[in-house]
Amino acid sequence: MPAPIRDSLPEVKTKMKIIVNWMYPDVLHLHGDRGNLMALKRVGGLLGQEVEIRRLESPKEALPLEDSGLLVFSAGELRCMEGLVEALAPQKEALERFVEKGGVILAIAASGAIFARHTQRKFGNSFAGLGLLDMEMEEREQVYGDDIHFTEEETGLEILGNQIQILDTHLAPGQAPFGSLLYGYGNDKTGKEGARRKNLIFTNTLGPLLVKNPRLAAELLEQAAHYLGEDVRFSLREEDIRLEDRSADLIRRFIAAKPAVS
Repeated sequence: MPAPIRDSLPEVKTKMKIIVNWMYPDVLHLHGDRGNLMALKRVGGLLGQEVEIRRLESPKEALPLEDSGLLVFSAGELRCMEGLVEALAPQKEALERFVEKGGVILAIAASGAIFARHTQRKFGNSFAGLGLLDMEMEEREQVYGDDIHFTEEETGLEILGNQIQILDTHLAPGQAPFGSLLYGYGNDKTGKEGARRKNLIFTNTLGPLLVKNPRLAAELLEQAAHYLGEDVRFSLREEDIRLEDRSADLIRRFIAAKPAVS
């Protein structure tokens, strides 16, 4: 059965434009995350909401936080993260204010190291992150890869995707996860997936995260709209995402036939 829609409100049309910043796409480009940006644009269109994608090329540029609703940090090489942290450190307080006021940040896979307290390397330099999320990351000796299936903690939204992981993530007591696992490895086989602080979200889910999960894309856009001062509720129509729902049903059945992650 298709995943339930969170509410049945009619399609909302607004005149406000949501600006999505695609953060450092020449550096954070491991898993074809252009598709996630395209998914935000498509879902915005289905909702009658204008979405503009802007590329931010250098971490030395001032973060455009005044008119932006959403920052997307795609997956990148772990070796790049220390340099990004150093470049962003002078703007840590601005990022903290953005998060506290409800601005939306999505950090995928190794990009979570930017926001962690510390990342322990197996080889090379270990380094401190910005510390906006109360978690430690630890480089694995072997890469882990498999499907991932979880429910979002705050909404119960069901999310399906893939995980190719070089880092284990250990949440400090009191640090909320992004989701609870139904299948997969998640952070460190403790049943938790990712981390969340208000609308700052870290997830291990790679590749077509927002392509496969359009309701999550709608949720992120709704939160960005709220940050920008627009009081809206977004709800996708079943007929607009029927293909994604059919795909999700097939993936659920495939996962259900697999042995549990050992």
